[in-house]
Amino acid sequence: MNNTEFLRLPAESIPKILVAGHYYHEDKGFLRKYYTDDSFCLHLYDYPGTIKIGNLTFRFKAGGMTIIAPFTEYSYDLPQAGHHYCIHFYIENRNCKVNELKLPFFSQMGNNIEYEIIKTKLKEIIEFDFMKESNKIAAAASGISLLQMLCCISIKRNRIEQTVYSRSFASVLKAASIIDANLHLFITIPSIAKKAELSQNYLARLFKEHYGMTLTHYQTKKRMELAKYLLLHSDAKIKEIGERCGLPDPQHFNKVFKKIVGKNPSAVRANQKWENHE
Repeated sequence: MNNTEFLRLPAESIPKILVAGHYYHEDKGFLRKYYTDDSFCLHLYDYPGTIKIGNLTFRFKAGGMTIIAPFTEYSYDLPQAGHHYCIHFYIENRNCKVNELKLPFFSQMGNNIEYEIIKTKLKEIIEFDFMKESNKIAAAASGISLLQMLCCISIKRNRIEQTVYSRSFASVLKAASIIDANLHLFITIPSIAKKAELSQNYLARLFKEHYGMTLTHYQTKKRMELAKYLLLHSDAKIKEIGERCGLPDPQHFNKVFKKIVGKNPSAVRANQKWENHE
């Protein structure tokens, strides 16, 4: 079994709650096996114990939380019985990468406040789910509440994973802001790296991880976005727009613009909502 799967969180596909409750649990010695079929399984534990998910083992205390992928076997060894919050849910569109959590997911709440916030949210989901038979809006509300919670967990987890690189990523954001503020100037990647206080190679790698593109591509993309805006929303001449976007050679500007936008500047200018000025 491949233990690395992903729970993708699509904004346009609200999770469907299949099971929601606060249940008693007393398993010992990993003797009882559970299987998730085609749904995801989220548990927040009020007790300590150990869980096996596939061939991975996690020890948890009260405030531990797991999210398990579909078609996964899991079992428990609990030193004492207790209760846990349990949400089984189904997501129809699992290929939409709006956000994602690597599964199996395990987190130990760092403090009581965090634990109480998650617990309160789960109680809300359970309450809405209980009302769904008599209130159709409640069914949607329970799914939306779950989606909101999962997105918040994902965002926080991503922040935690990036903590080690927080200074470096601050430098990446600084590099992007330098580019944004100097689209009209000829500015080189080495000079950006120097101002961002990172080596050129390290900045290039982190920048691509963060933005999904190279520094040069980002700079060109931002320049062409500005150029397109000016073509549609100003009376500036095309040559002047090229200069304002750091590409004073009209021929080179036209070539780059068409490559990025798919049309010549003059064709975009023709779509102005008022009369052309050229």
